[in-house]
This record gives sequence, structure tokens and C-alpha cells, in this order.
Amino acid sequence: MGQWWASGVAAPPRVVAVVYVSATSAEMRVMEAMASAANVGRTSRLLTRFHDASYGRGSLVVGAAEAEDAVASAVSMASVALEALDLRDHTDATHPRIGVVDHISLAPMADGPDAMRVAAESARQIARRMGDELGVPAFLYGAAHPKERRLVEARKLCNYFTAVPGDEKVAKHASPSGEVDADFGPRAVNPAQGVCCVGAVTLVCNYNVEIATTDRAVAKRICDAVRTKRGAQERGKEKEDVPSMRMAN
Repeated sequence: MGQWWASGVAAPPRVVAVVYVSATSAEMRVMEAMASAANVGRTSRLLTRFHDASYGRGSLVVGAAEAEDAVASAVSMASVALEALDLRDHTDATHPRIGVVDHISLAPMADGPDAMRVAAESARQIARRMGDELGVPAFLYGAAHPKERRLVEARKLCNYFTAVPGDEKVAKHASPSGEVDADFGPRAVNPAQGVCCVGAVTLVCNYNVEIATTDRAVAKRICDAVRTKRGAQERGKEKEDVPSMRMAN
């Protein structure tokens, strides 16, 4: 948070937006351009960024004291990525993806009963602009969705976990028919851009754990123990929700 205060913004971030982008190591210049676009809002500041070369995936985190600035920054970063990247070029990455801008997550940083409502409305505004202005079908999840659909459920609607024939490393980014029934945006999927999931949840901490095995069955059992209801019960956390995914690296 020290960088935030040093930036001259008078108030701490009220909303944090995390933009996940499908970008290879050769496309780091695009992430640099996205980082520059992050500060488009008056109270927006880029807080951190990350890139994994093996996964061909990166994330940029922007905080904003005003929710509308978080929206403007997220859309601005997405626009840069969509103009510069082509999903069809990513044939050697190991992380599933459904779009150039694969996922945008909004999280409230303020206290109070309205904090999540503000984040959810911001997510809906981003999804609407992704569809209307950038032409990308957008699926809502979390508090932004009327039924608080989970991210994994939204991803299943657009083949996130389905391998491309002939390339099992990269998930399909479009339906077999080339059309989707998203919450915002067109039905037709541009194969260069794919689709996007946009939602509002409490701040998520993502981390990778290396497993000393090449046996996929063993890795699956470990992931299941972490993720499933039975695994949560064994840890004494009946309502715990810990998504997990196994991938070669």
C-alpha cells in the first residue's frame, strides 16, 4: 500500500480490479502497454503485475479510490490487450484460457454493507462495456451475477476445461458453433479475442504449488482433496471454497 500513498492519491483504494491476460513471454510489450493504460482513471493506480512464462498468462492489479475509475482502467487495459493479441497464436501455453482478456475480477477494499454492491455494479459495467464497446461476449459471476454463479460454473459455459483437438494444452476459447449465450455482448465469438468472465468476489490470493510427481492421477487426487467438499470437511472447514487446478509445468 506504500506505493499507493506515494502516488499522490488522497484516499486509499475502494475497489481493486484484477485483469488476467493471455500473453506469452514474447508479448511482454503488451503487458507494458496495459500497465500504462491502467492509470487512466483519476484515482486509479497500478498496484502490481505478474507474468508466468510457462502458463503464457499474466495479471495486472489496479486500485481505485473511486469505483468508476476502476471500471475505466479495467476497460482501458482490456482494449490494449484485445487490439494487440491474437488468441490463436497461443499454442504452447499450459494454462487454459477462453480469451485474450480471460478474466476480470473486482474486489471491494472498503468496509460496510455496500462495499460488495459497489464492486458488483462495477463488474457489471465492465462486462457491459466489454460487450458493447469491445465486442467481446462477457459472462458474469460472483456477486455481479443475479444468482451469484461461481467462476468455475461460468467457465464451464464456454469450454474453459475442454482441450483443443490436436493441442491438449490450450482450452477452447469458443463453442463448437462459434456462438455463446453470454450475459453481455454478441453471440458470435471472434476467434482472435475469445470471451471473458467478469465478476465480483472478495480479494483472491492465487498461488502455485509444485508437486513432485509426473503422475497425473496423483496430482488429480491431491487437487480433489484440496478442492472438494470432502476435503474441506477433513480440514474442519465445512463451507470452505478452495478452487484448484492441475497443470503440467
